[in-house]
Amino acid sequence: RDDLGSFPLVLFSHGAYGIRFQSIFFTIQLASHGYVVVSPDHEGNTLWEILVYGYDQTTLFPSAERRPYDLLFLIDTMEAKAHDVLDDFYHLIDTTRVGVTGHSFGGFAAFGPAEWDPRVKAIIPMAPAAKMVEPYLKKLMKDWKFPTLMMGGDLDNTLPFDLFMLNPYLDMHPPKWFLRLPRGGHYTFTDMCRLDLEYVIAHMDFPDAEDALRDGCNPVENVSWELAHKAINLYSIRFLNYYLRDSAGSADYLTPEAGAEFGDEIEFLAEPE
Repeated sequence: RDDLGSFPLVLFSHGAYGIRFQSIFFTIQLASHGYVVVSPDHEGNTLWEILVYGYDQTTLFPSAERRPYDLLFLIDTMEAKAHDVLDDFYHLIDTTRVGVTGHSFGGFAAFGPAEWDPRVKAIIPMAPAAKMVEPYLKKLMKDWKFPTLMMGGDLDNTLPFDLFMLNPYLDMHPPKWFLRLPRGGHYTFTDMCRLDLEYVIAHMDFPDAEDALRDGCNPVENVSWELAHKAINLYSIRFLNYYLRDSAGSADYLTPEAGAEFGDEIEFLAEPE
């Protein structure tokens, strides 16, 4: 087991009323590149609660406040596993190098561990409610200086792009990067777009399917999910390799030029220093 070495830890936090496997296009890809990936359900704010109890807006903000603490708890839990000789993860996790990522409210949640826990070295907030960070953290965005790869789509109907993503990003200090999808929406950063949403709308009582079709998964108005997911994965892995694996050469691919294959479907902003 010692011959295998240890692998960096990456946490993924789902969106509001989402579920831990909402973005397996991303989490499985990370795992295939040698990261230990942990993606929890955030109790009280999951798809399961919607299906069983229906929507309950009163759970939204209390859950959002708890999310960063869920993530900190998981870092401690995985660290304990890495030191437990009887555990399957014994000696396999390097919790001194942790990345935190998430979608929407999950992207919001990533900022807390980054400020509070020195084990966290980099974050990737996707379509995050970044504007909401300031009331919960001591640092305002204009004081933020932490390795951050922000992502968002201009056509986001759930969280207005400029207010919740672009403006907070512009206020932040380097090192920072931004993967911008001009024709992306809120659900572009999830697996929802892979579903036959027209069928789901016609045959299942699942309002999120209609939301997704209007907000990131429209095959005419939005960027194709295949292209978007490829860009998300490529830039994310380069970023995490740079910060969690000390791969200096990965910085060469954290540039606008490195995304030339995606044409005008992406815009990549880079301020490494």
